[in-house]
Amino acid sequence: MNKKITLLLLLISFSGYAQNKPYARMILDSLCSPHFDGRGYFNRGEKRAAEFIKNEYQKIGLQPIGEEYFQYFQLSTNSIKGKPVLKINNKKLLPGVDYLIDPASVSYKDKSDIFYLTTSMLIDLDEFKKAVPFFKDKFVVIDKTLITKESKEIKAFVIDIIQFLKFSPDIKLNGVLEVINDKLTFGASQFKAERPHIIILKDKLPKKLNKITVEVENEFNANYKSQNIVGFIEGELKDRFIYVVGHYDHLGRMGKEVYFPGANDNASGIAMLLSLAKEFAFKKKPKYSMVFICFGSEEIGLVGSKHYTENPLFPLENIEFLINLDILGTGDDGIQVVNGKKHSQEFDDLVALNESKKLLKQVKIRGEACNSDHCFFSEKGVPSFFIYTLGGVAHYHNIYDKSATLSLTEYDDLFVLLKDFIEGFTSQNKAKSNYKENLNKAAEYYLKKEEIPLKVLLNLVPESQDEFNVYYKTTGSNHKLSETNFFDDTTTAIYEQVIAKKNDDFYLPSIQLSSFADGEFAEGFTTNLELVINLDINKFCKAICNKEYTKQNPIKYYSELYNCK
Repeated sequence: MNKKITLLLLLISFSGYAQNKPYARMILDSLCSPHFDGRGYFNRGEKRAAEFIKNEYQKIGLQPIGEEYFQYFQLSTNSIKGKPVLKINNKKLLPGVDYLIDPASVSYKDKSDIFYLTTSMLIDLDEFKKAVPFFKDKFVVIDKTLITKESKEIKAFVIDIIQFLKFSPDIKLNGVLEVINDKLTFGASQFKAERPHIIILKDKLPKKLNKITVEVENEFNANYKSQNIVGFIEGELKDRFIYVVGHYDHLGRMGKEVYFPGANDNASGIAMLLSLAKEFAFKKKPKYSMVFICFGSEEIGLVGSKHYTENPLFPLENIEFLINLDILGTGDDGIQVVNGKKHSQEFDDLVALNESKKLLKQVKIRGEACNSDHCFFSEKGVPSFFIYTLGGVAHYHNIYDKSATLSLTEYDDLFVLLKDFIEGFTSQNKAKSNYKENLNKAAEYYLKKEEIPLKVLLNLVPESQDEFNVYYKTTGSNHKLSETNFFDDTTTAIYEQVIAKKNDDFYLPSIQLSSFADGEFAEGFTTNLELVINLDINKFCKAICNKEYTKQNPIKYYSELYNCK
């Protein structure tokens, strides 16, 4: 009977995980539909998307902080409206397929002559300056395919030229026509340029270019009101938090007929965030409170997440860990973990979980990068990962990033990995948050070259391997204490309280510290343990009676050596 019940529970559990992909597909299909206008600012598509997500929060059972789920902020936006037109030699090209309008562009409607910058004008500042008087009343053509073999410095110089031509009020030209071989990649802009800027694919450009016809209409809003969507689940520890975040906005429309669905970036991340919220909302109360935030205005410069870190709804120092989910639609080649090198212990935990359940092909480590909504949290000291999937389709910031193109190959496996990783923080087995807090206190005294109070020093002695890992991580290359002798100096100070100062409060803790002797520090721990034992062998034997660590070296060795009973 018990076996049947266990099997039934397992089947229910796996069935629950299997429901995540259909739910994710529903979220993707909804957020990527034309109804939400690419979740941008034109037609207020991002506001309808925010309402949709708020409704999902309510269905799931996430609670608002205060009276509502929205945290508002303001920004400036520039959008392309109307029906963009580009004709070259009277041939009309397809917007979004053949060309893009830079999102900072301003309104323009006319025919224009062109001025073609030669290679020498693109790589030599003096030659460029000589050409400037000829720009008047023309579209300046900058063919970036001419500099594909040039240095990084030259390529950066050409980018500077484009920015100068777009934004400078002091030169006279109609606009900029940038020619590329790469994929068309759209963006978003808080700024309004002085003139239109068009990006066109090289193979759509005729060999002989005479005149172009351009029609662009922009809408600039200096005080656009957007929002983050915040919900939470109260935990046993009400004031300690796990954050799961991702951005829901995308690039919106480029006129009435072209929109950017943003399936992989980042409807996929929102689908995962909502799947995790459902999982934890219907479980027993987690140990830590959980906060789920869908940030607005990421694509336009991480505006929503920056606003939150400057106006947090809970103290940032109370965040145990933050996971930023951005671009999670594939996973054929595993995942990449930004900040993995910075938080090596947590990264190792993630790898171990993946290997134990054989979930993803790989969990790949990466260093720090300010390239998504974790950035400002990380800069303010919040431990955080930014996770994105690898492999599969590579549509990015274009019209082809649709729900239908996403396989969600490893969605369920990634869900299990993230769930287990979060549960690792919310379980009793994770290194205690108060241990980390105490270590940080000790580090503050140490860095100020002040004596560490005995209570703080005593609480540095780990009670578990997880806590010892936190302690020893201070020697790691990415830790703020890595270039100090914090670990060696504080462990020596703990032993000295017993050996030199005969402080009984530290006697048993010093033996407990010795139980972690391993690796490069083992010899020093063992030498100090011998000095402690030699103070009074009988006292040592009595102290370790019935202690779990008598089964492991070096405690086991000395227990047997001195015939402790």
